[in-house]
Amino acid sequence: MSAETVPYARLGIPQDLILNLVPTAPRARRLAAARGTLQVRTEVQLSVGYLLAADPDPEVRQEARAAICAMPASQLADALHPRTHSKVLELVAVLRGTDPEVAARLYANLNSNDRTAILIAGQAGPDLCERIVDNKQRLLITPGVLVALHGNRNCSDALLERAASFLRMEEQAFELPPRRPWEAPADTGPALEAEVEAALGGRVYLEHRPIEGERLTPFVLPEEQDGGPLAGFSFDFQDEMSIFSTELLEERDETFDSENDRQDMEKILHGLPVGQRVRLAYLGNRQVRQILIRDTNKMVAVAVIRSGRCGDAEIASVASNRHIHDDVLREVAKNLEWIRKYPVRVALVNNPKTPVATAVSLVAALQVHDLAELARNHNVSSVVTAMAQRLHQQKARARLEGRGGRR
Repeated sequence: MSAETVPYARLGIPQDLILNLVPTAPRARRLAAARGTLQVRTEVQLSVGYLLAADPDPEVRQEARAAICAMPASQLADALHPRTHSKVLELVAVLRGTDPEVAARLYANLNSNDRTAILIAGQAGPDLCERIVDNKQRLLITPGVLVALHGNRNCSDALLERAASFLRMEEQAFELPPRRPWEAPADTGPALEAEVEAALGGRVYLEHRPIEGERLTPFVLPEEQDGGPLAGFSFDFQDEMSIFSTELLEERDETFDSENDRQDMEKILHGLPVGQRVRLAYLGNRQVRQILIRDTNKMVAVAVIRSGRCGDAEIASVASNRHIHDDVLREVAKNLEWIRKYPVRVALVNNPKTPVATAVSLVAALQVHDLAELARNHNVSSVVTAMAQRLHQQKARARLEGRGGRR
């Protein structure tokens, strides 16, 4: 395994650690790194552990896995960031997926791949099952979670039906057997496994064009790796975002070169399953966000706002857009950092699509001249204009009285 085969930057591994991790490094160094004695951040140690869990040396492999298993649950959960490589998340799910705190953080991380989500759903406790069912975006991204919940005794029939109803509404549901596994004859296990496999397949993806100089080559593993708790686990660097063209992921200029370019990208994005559009809403570039913010599925559009990747100019544009889902505008108003920006408040109260309750909550913060403009805006609710008129009169009177008092 050469240094060029591993995307160290994407794994978050500093350059000065690399020589301690390659198979040609002294065994003592690899053992020290595997045991977590290098004094690095937990998130870095997880990536180090992922690499060394596939080391040719059996003891290094064992120590790397043992270090991940020994991490305190709260410390491990805090280290699972949205940018953590999906294969690292998958390894954590295999080794620590039964820890409720870790499992909840893994499932909520939209960078987790399908196998991670299905693994967590299949062994979640009652409380986490409810959170899984309530996480509509994750259900859309990985509809196969429904099959895993069907096989989980901790998921009640009522919860299962809630998830199934939502996915049927979104035309993403699987046909489940009429009986749960423990209610059915013993020979139905393979059939359920086949359904899980079907849940992971059949997607329409874009061709991946790797970044120049990047090679995503699998590890070369010893035969013993095929057994034990990691049976079926593939140590590679292929996450589910690698199916997308880098043109959709790398940040570039805000505007398209031409209207044809925009239309071409719209055609590509609208041809993707809704779950993949949700995933891209979180991880796609600015051009992708410009299109998906107008998606006909409001969950896709809201995901763009929740991604945390929108800049101030993007948010100001969204706040003034009259062709946006009202749920998107409501989401903008929930963000205290954005709502502190005066132009965003002005844009929201003047947008007819902003929910009345949201607009009313912002009117009092407007300056006198903006209240006057809002009072004359016949496109917004009469409740909003009436409030603007009343506040404008009060503030204008107070200003005049203040000037008179100073004389």
